[in-house]
Amino acid sequence: MCLVVSTAACQQNQSRTDSNKANQDSIKSKLELKADKVMWVQVYESDSIGLLMPYADTNNFTHTKLYTCIECQLRPAVAEALLKASHAAKEKGYKLEIFDCYRPYSVQVKMFELIGDERYVAKPGKGSNHNKGCAVDLSLSKNGKLLDMGSAFDAFGESSSVGYSKLNKQQRQNRQLLQSIMTESGFVIYEHEWWHFNFKDTNFETSDHPFNCKN
Repeated sequence: MCLVVSTAACQQNQSRTDSNKANQDSIKSKLELKADKVMWVQVYESDSIGLLMPYADTNNFTHTKLYTCIECQLRPAVAEALLKASHAAKEKGYKLEIFDCYRPYSVQVKMFELIGDERYVAKPGKGSNHNKGCAVDLSLSKNGKLLDMGSAFDAFGESSSVGYSKLNKQQRQNRQLLQSIMTESGFVIYEHEWWHFNFKDTNFETSDHPFNCKN
């Protein structure tokens, strides 16, 4: 997995790793985004991480394209923890499938206008952990197929909660597997959404900087 926030840096890192594909996941570049003068990194797809990112398409609960392109930006420490989780998943024969990472604050406002339920979309004001770049929405896949978690991503309702009891044995095991991989890597699950994990440290500033859409 290549972690970067500019085309030039990614190309430079990629050229250094072309001769050694096995070590590609360990190559990282941390650069400053001028938008808010803080450090961010961009996560790219690899054999252990997939970027589904439905908000960059119309296949989401709003039925509109909310992101200008597919990008997963996170704070450096969060990206490092996600990398650790991806390695743990891969060792078990699975792949992390990312639904959402950093979310611009302006998009958060639009989502809340549609949902209006603070259990699923944080009320505009202080911003959400997605706006801070310290939360990820994700699931697991095996052999190219998403695991059955008992509800779909963004299925806002009782079936999405961590404590939902009407799951079959396989669904329960799948959720427990995802939760164990993520919590052991430094994340905390959000009680109302089985797919939402906050990094253990959420002390970051809210941001509304745009995606790069150049890499």
